[in-house]
Amino acid sequence: MHFTYSLDPNTDLSQGDVLQRNPDLDEIIDEVHPQYKDQKNTHFLVLTQSCDLVRRESKQCKARYVSIAAVRKLSSVYERELGNKKIFSYENLPLIADTKSKTKLDQFLEKLFNNNEPDYFFLAKEPEAGFPSHSCAFLRLSIALKAEAHYQTLLGCRILQLKEPFQAKLGWLVGQLYSRVGTQDWPPKELRKQIKETHSKEAVWIEPRYVRKLTELVEDKVTNHGESSLEDVEIEKLVKQIPKHKEEVLEKMIDIIGSTIIFSKLKSGGHLSEKDLLKLKNALSGDQELTALLR
Repeated sequence: MHFTYSLDPNTDLSQGDVLQRNPDLDEIIDEVHPQYKDQKNTHFLVLTQSCDLVRRESKQCKARYVSIAAVRKLSSVYERELGNKKIFSYENLPLIADTKSKTKLDQFLEKLFNNNEPDYFFLAKEPEAGFPSHSCAFLRLSIALKAEAHYQTLLGCRILQLKEPFQAKLGWLVGQLYSRVGTQDWPPKELRKQIKETHSKEAVWIEPRYVRKLTELVEDKVTNHGESSLEDVEIEKLVKQIPKHKEEVLEKMIDIIGSTIIFSKLKSGGHLSEKDLLKLKNALSGDQELTALLR
């Protein structure tokens, strides 16, 4: 189990409890806050402080209301953060962005995964517990439910509980009640791996120099061929059709060399033969120093 979760949850609701949607909870939300029934809200996260959720001798907790925040897949946060950096706005295309956007996203994801990003609380996936995807609680998207009426229903929905330090971290993010809470960060190597996997999973990345050509290919598919949607695999195939920087440079070099006067004297016809040009191109292509310069 991920290091943020407790292996021994207590018997009461606690701040940071992950709640799975079920018909009973959906019925409550439909009655009180119907706009939160959106299927993008896959789970909910308890925001109310743990000390106010402990049931006393009266079997009721101190809190009159239990606040819960909407939890959505990591991809929702990723797309929101990518914002206007994505190249296309078509609804049925995967996220496509140029690589110059990655640096800022690296910094954002590092803060997000270590729960230092103010608007969100990152929740690692735990498929065996019924939490199949990396997700984030949207702390600004919260609703309040009456504790007296709904406590047991919420408790019955709990599938995961945060460890106490992460409960405190969540409390700090929600209410700014504490100074920065020191919690365990992801190991640097694992963090870099997680960031890399997230980039790979959530978007198709393309170098800025190829954006114009990819735009032409996608526009042709969508506009001229009536393609209503393109999957990641199809986009990657289009990317592979784009001549790479080195290939473009070599082709231009060969064109120039083949038609330059000094070389044209080598052949009475005015140009190097196609065979000679191919040999020259292969020699240039195989030169390691030139390859390094053209990266």
